[in-house]
Amino acid sequence: VPVLYSEQQHDALKALSDANKQLYFWVKLPDETATESGKPLTFKFSGTIYLANDTVSLNGIIQDNLTIYRDMNVSEQKGLPTVS
Repeated sequence: VPVLYSEQQHDALKALSDANKQLYFWVKLPDETATESGKPLTFKFSGTIYLANDTVSLNGIIQDNLTIYRDMNVSEQKGLPTVS
């Protein structure tokens, strides 16, 4: 996945990549696609990330290729998790 970000964000992602830690990801579809207001389909999975070290910089914006190695099946839910 090509990703655009600042140097500070790059440093944070690089630290996560180098640590080889399991991370959780939520991919939320746009709210306009939801049948119930505020609860669009959301995909959840965990995995580790890898930065390809093929960084390109243009006008203060950095582009890297980010790879997510998924380590669980993708599950679906309505909306993002909330604290009860």
